[in-house]
Amino acid sequence: MKTFCFLLIFALFSSLVSKEITKTLDYDYVRAFEMSGNGKVEIKQTGKNRLTLQGEEALLDNLSITNHRGILSASPKDPNIFRHYPKGVAAVLEVDHLSKITLKGDISLDIDQLKEKELSIYGSGHSVIEALLDLDLFLIKMEGGMKGEIKGQAKEQSVFISGSGTYNGEGLKTEETTVNIQGSGTTYVNATEKLTAFIAGHGHVYYSGNPKTISKKIHGEGEVSAYGSSQSR
Repeated sequence: MKTFCFLLIFALFSSLVSKEITKTLDYDYVRAFEMSGNGKVEIKQTGKNRLTLQGEEALLDNLSITNHRGILSASPKDPNIFRHYPKGVAAVLEVDHLSKITLKGDISLDIDQLKEKELSIYGSGHSVIEALLDLDLFLIKMEGGMKGEIKGQAKEQSVFISGSGTYNGEGLKTEETTVNIQGSGTTYVNATEKLTAFIAGHGHVYYSGNPKTISKKIHGEGEVSAYGSSQSR
């Protein structure tokens, strides 16, 4: 009887403990990546199109992963499952080329030396983005309390912030930069030729690179100032 009770307790305990597993998925073509929920994502430009996922088995089983015409998407079937697995999913995405990234939730994204003609990043929630880029055109839209730190170079960039997000792009050297802030967001940008800033609210645009042309339109108490300067320009 004691043995039976022990085995029963052990079986119940084992059923409550979800083991960590790894899944690897290969694709012929990936041009965009979408992810929602919680977790960490690392993107590498290796010439392959491969997604490697690591996490609790129950969590990975709850993920819906699709690839429709090159748009690779990973999202939870039941968003509430992240309450039980707050660390979320750890993912590594290897790509040949990538032109668009969409994040929803609390995701930490690390992009390692991506070289493309153009890249767009759309994010909402409290995601954090770090990236090293070599582009002709870079567009980023941040909603909520997101944070981004971008380095590298791009001929042209466009930054849109809605909410209280912080964009640190001082390490991304550009020729032309456009910034649009709605709310209390903060941006640090680097432009050598032209800076255009639109602010509605209490946002602040800090700039470096000594741009030849600066144009601004402010509705509210927003500011545009050189990085390290206490006075707006």
